[in-house]
Amino acid sequence: MVRNKSKIIKALTIGLVIAFLLLGVVLNVDISQSHLFTTRSAVLQITPIGTSIYDVRDIIDDYEHWRISSGSNERGFRRATLTDFVIIGDEFIRANVTRYGPFIFNRVGVHIFWGFDSYGNLTDVYVQRMILS
Repeated sequence: MVRNKSKIIKALTIGLVIAFLLLGVVLNVDISQSHLFTTRSAVLQITPIGTSIYDVRDIIDDYEHWRISSGSNERGFRRATLTDFVIIGDEFIRANVTRYGPFIFNRVGVHIFWGFDSYGNLTDVYVQRMILS
């Protein structure tokens, strides 16, 4: 009887460990796969320098989980440097592209900023990651 109880406890422990591991994997997976575009070089592959502001808007609309969250046609976006802030472009678009991370808390939000010159052509891209606690 003691042997059977020991086997049952062992099986339950292994089952719980496997269940927690699977839960961690499921919570970490972002179905949209938008996290693949979280590097500047990846964003520049789909929106190269010189792309028009209208084409960038169309590209953002083509991605299911991307959405434009802000923008301006009067000023560029503010980007931090080591010692100061600089303004990139004469216009900008900001889009929320994904959230990823191991748990519901401590997830990372990814925002992409596209900066455009006064003619509406892309001049720079900035990828920002923010912890969403």
